[in-house]
Amino acid sequence: MGVPYSIGFASRYPEKLSGLILLDYQARHPKYSVGWAERWASDPSIMDRPDRITALRGLEKESSEVLLWEDLDRIDCPVLVIGGGQPDALLKREHVDKYHQHLRNLEVIIFSDSGHNVSQPDFGRFITALRVFLGRIDQTGAGNRKRSNSATV
Repeated sequence: MGVPYSIGFASRYPEKLSGLILLDYQARHPKYSVGWAERWASDPSIMDRPDRITALRGLEKESSEVLLWEDLDRIDCPVLVIGGGQPDALLKREHVDKYHQHLRNLEVIIFSDSGHNVSQPDFGRFITALRVFLGRIDQTGAGNRKRSNSATV
């Protein structure tokens, strides 16, 4: 759920960012389906914490879908989107196309052998991609703008 919150922050405070990294998700906050909270309640980090279960139930009850594509138009910093190419990946081709439509300084990497957890099965490759992106930001500064590009690894 970091992508919608990151986009929300970045679109409201673009001057505070030098770069933005988004992992395997589209620019939207979902409406949680009935039973979403209960599915998460069995997670070991949640099941023994009644306060977390209560919070999840509240999130499920009060959630609503919010599309964030147009919020991307206010983001000028370099953006790296990393997605997975396996069936459990949540970032789809149409989402990548929409990111390209709304971001001026975009790099997309699709790890063909990764699912939603893009750091697996090759954690080193994932860290290298982050280091290269962050290194470019350090070298060129956030004010240097470029056109979108994509890669599949």
